[in-house]
Amino acid sequence: MRNHHLTLLFLLTMTANATDRIVAPGATLPRYASISAALSAAADNDRILVVPSIYTENLTIDKSVEILSMVPGRRYTATGNLLIAPPVQTVKRIVVHDLELLGNISTGGQVNHPNIIVLTGCRTGRIDFGLNFSWRIALANDSILGRLFLPGGTLVGSYVRGDTLGGGGFKVLTSTGSNRPLVLIGNILGDPYEADKPIGSCAIDLFSADTIRFENNHVRLYREHYVSEPICLNSAYNTSASAVRLLNNTFIRSATAGSVGPIIADQTIGYVESRNNFFLGPITAPIFSHPYTDEWNLFSTDQEQVDPATGRPIAGSICTDVGDPDGRYNDLDLSRNDAGCYGGSFSRDLFDDPPTGTAEILWSHVVRRVFSSVPVGIDASCTDQ
Repeated sequence: MRNHHLTLLFLLTMTANATDRIVAPGATLPRYASISAALSAAADNDRILVVPSIYTENLTIDKSVEILSMVPGRRYTATGNLLIAPPVQTVKRIVVHDLELLGNISTGGQVNHPNIIVLTGCRTGRIDFGLNFSWRIALANDSILGRLFLPGGTLVGSYVRGDTLGGGGFKVLTSTGSNRPLVLIGNILGDPYEADKPIGSCAIDLFSADTIRFENNHVRLYREHYVSEPICLNSAYNTSASAVRLLNNTFIRSATAGSVGPIIADQTIGYVESRNNFFLGPITAPIFSHPYTDEWNLFSTDQEQVDPATGRPIAGSICTDVGDPDGRYNDLDLSRNDAGCYGGSFSRDLFDDPPTGTAEILWSHVVRRVFSSVPVGIDASCTDQ
């Protein structure tokens, strides 16, 4: 019998004298006319509630604050950039919900403290967290319209478009000094491109000193620049357990992308588990350089097997119910074990905002089917708005 466990991260303000600060266009004290003014006045553990509108400003966050919309399900807009710059002396908890940022997100440099950074339901440009390997970063239900540079942490239910500007694209890097897992589950990684790499290699670069979980993602490699090794794996986790888990992903490579070299370049020193993945297009099979499991994966050059807009298999698709029949490898909605990501994980409905007054729980891994009155072991992350 497995030990049933539930791991939750509750982001709650526990300080008794914390203040809610309200931002609204044209407001006067005790309200604030800009988000920046509220941030300047805020103390650690305050909340900033923003009336949905357009605020013409850049933002700098250097305190433990939570910023959220006054109207659940509606975003507020800042036209500039966001600088996340916690000081070096103390650990900060920075949580941002429902922000539409027309600019980019960056940091004030490397800060070697375990700051907690959470973004949920946001729509932003490029995000670059720099080399802040000690930070605990969680991104959920976000739309990132540019490159993502994530030095470890969790990316769940998000869309990353990538870009072609200098050094653009989708990139994940974790320092060999980090001892935290890298988790990417249920994301849409569309047209990532790493412009400063030769011949378009390593557009998605997953580098970790700990384990890597890459599950139920929909990866679209459409650019003709992808000639060799668009996805690179590098885990220094050297134990008998899986260093890298590649489960239930769909990798689509366009017919014009070229087919030289494997789609995945493996440089791990530990065990790789590759299972239930659907490789679509002119794709050379991954080449794993160390002990691995490579089972129940499916290859096809027929671009009509899935709907490219939704990831759903078409009627009669060859990827339906051809994955590992072991229930541990079912799709995230527990309905079936297709090859590829569809089965609920690709549907943004799984990551929509919860009803008012409820908590949002992001189920990151379910190990078996759920039947009535039968407990199930899970890992989960939660942000309580």
